[in-house]
Amino acid sequence: GMPNSVIVLIFLTLFFIYSLNYTAWGKHIYSIGGNEEAARLTGVNVNLVKMSAYLLSGLMAAVSAFMMVGWLGSVTNGIAMTYELKVIASTVIGGANLMGGAGGAFGAVIGAALIEIIRNGLLLAGMDPYWQGTFVGAFINCEASLKQSLFVLFKVNPVPSVCVKVVSLSSPKPKTALSAKNKSENCNEVVPKAAPS
Repeated sequence: GMPNSVIVLIFLTLFFIYSLNYTAWGKHIYSIGGNEEAARLTGVNVNLVKMSAYLLSGLMAAVSAFMMVGWLGSVTNGIAMTYELKVIASTVIGGANLMGGAGGAFGAVIGAALIEIIRNGLLLAGMDPYWQGTFVGAFINCEASLKQSLFVLFKVNPVPSVCVKVVSLSSPKPKTALSAKNKSENCNEVVPKAAPS
């Protein structure tokens, strides 16, 4: 039948697609990645959301470790030492932005599949396994450079800009958090509730 790791992959992909796109937590993740200060001014508990994201990341690393033990039978404590680069490459190829605010679970899965296709192709071509990390790193640099070039040449910004105008109840001047990437005056106005007296 289907390997357990593939079943877990499908389940977690669907879970994260739902969590990131259809829950308040997912919206908070994207807003903090796009503009942390604007998210803080709109009332998002930035520290709590960031801590939950790091905890979830650690949990997913533990799940992948269990999957690896089941696959290999036994592992050493340094077996996944270079996997960080593969993870970053997978997410970047899948559409995530290194500056934050963009990306998704499905894109990360597609990116991981492409990375494995590239790795297998390099192995079949007879390339030294130690040079594969260099190739993946160069791929990340090319992708990041392409995004930056698109932004400079065509003003195409892969990170959605967030602009929030917080109107203070005590001050007539509104406090504005404007993304550095887009100086648009199209701001969402947020009026905080008055403190109970």
